[in-house]
Amino acid sequence: MKLRNTILFSIMAMIGLASCEMKEELLGGNSTDSGETGLLSLGVGINTLVNEVQTRAAADGTADISADGYIIQVLNSDGTEVKSFTYKEEGMEPQEIAAGSYTLYAHEEGTCPAQGSSPFYGGKKDVTIRKGLTTEASVTCTMENTLIQLTYSEDFLKTFQSWTVSITAGSGDGNSIVFTKEHGETPDPIYVKIADNVEVIKVVVTGTTKEGDQISDYRNLYKPEDCDSKYWIGNDALNIKLTPGSNERPSNPNEPVTPDDPEEPTDPDPEEPTDPDPEEPENPDNDNNVINGIEIEVDGIFGDAADKETISVPTTPGEETPETGDENEEEEDNGNTGNENGGEEMTEGPTLSGNKVYSKTITYTLNGTDEFPEVEIEMKAPAGLKSFEVKIDSDNEDFKNTVGDMGLVSGIDLVSKGDDFAALFPPPGEDDKDYTFKLTKTLGRMLAIYIGQHTFTFTVTDNNDEKANGTLVVNIVSSK
Repeated sequence: MKLRNTILFSIMAMIGLASCEMKEELLGGNSTDSGETGLLSLGVGINTLVNEVQTRAAADGTADISADGYIIQVLNSDGTEVKSFTYKEEGMEPQEIAAGSYTLYAHEEGTCPAQGSSPFYGGKKDVTIRKGLTTEASVTCTMENTLIQLTYSEDFLKTFQSWTVSITAGSGDGNSIVFTKEHGETPDPIYVKIADNVEVIKVVVTGTTKEGDQISDYRNLYKPEDCDSKYWIGNDALNIKLTPGSNERPSNPNEPVTPDDPEEPTDPDPEEPTDPDPEEPENPDNDNNVINGIEIEVDGIFGDAADKETISVPTTPGEETPETGDENEEEEDNGNTGNENGGEEMTEGPTLSGNKVYSKTITYTLNGTDEFPEVEIEMKAPAGLKSFEVKIDSDNEDFKNTVGDMGLVSGIDLVSKGDDFAALFPPPGEDDKDYTFKLTKTLGRMLAIYIGQHTFTFTVTDNNDEKANGTLVVNIVSSK
């Protein structure tokens, strides 16, 4: 009898324990007492205002986007999911959840992509579920990604025959965007998921004018002071507008131009009257015009700003604005800059600056005063040039991602694809016997916004399949 009672007690205990474990699992596994449960009555809304203003949609935050089918995740304090369900705008029953404190995460199905063609909406809300009570909560979803819209002015399109625009937001896959002419004159907006704790978005623009001049400029973008956070955290919409820099010309067309030789001044014709108040020339597009860089103007709508109106984005150019490609820059003596190792001279095969193997290292310190050295590598190919491959590697992940999206990490042939990169490197022609690869001051200043070691590797192949190899290492260091 005693043995039978012991067996029955053990069986009842096992059944009770199994029942508790099953209920705990059904209720989400976050309760200290499996009997302490409450109900969650949930509503989910979507605020589309930022995207609408930028894309000129409804512009009142009430675009016809439904949260029906959104995924609701119930997360405990360490971010572990304890329960999930699908939201229904109609007929949604209260959800039974173990008593406790949670974070509700409502979002579209799936995860926010690194880059996409549409916004991804999600939102979070902290709630406390109490035993035997119904807790009402609402979650407002906003854009988790950042909209980036590129706009070319009419003058920009008239001035440039090709261009490359690189936009980098932090490091990691997908955080670098490259626009070229092939993306069209009115490119579609890109939605980017920016990594955590990113304070600066870098914009680098290079273009080739219809006259063949190369012009570059860049900006660092920061969140406006009106925003709650200094970080780019999503639910922002940026419009980046590109315009040719101002055209500079003498203010007085009758004023004599200073000659190159100051000892032989050229005076104006004394018999020619001088208009004390001359009018502006009728045709501003004359030979005296110089395109002074590229103007990069940025504004946007910010979800964490008090006013949801367009705000100008603070920018800094970093170093002084790069010079235009048609300026007469003083050439640097390659023999006096960096470390150059000679090699076996080639008389029939290709050479780089007279050597079969070329190596050079330069270091540039960001102190705001030193000029970036201009480097020229002269190629000779008596048998005619077949290919000129350029690869770029870097220990700066931002720069590596930028050039990687352009194909320069894996390598590109300037002979066959050089026209796509004309804004960066003047391309050689097939069967050319002479070519000069230039790391100009303009391109150098673009590099200078990325501190680290950047390695350019060159492989020259002539029509006899003879090769010459070269390496150019550019170290960018901070003065601090």
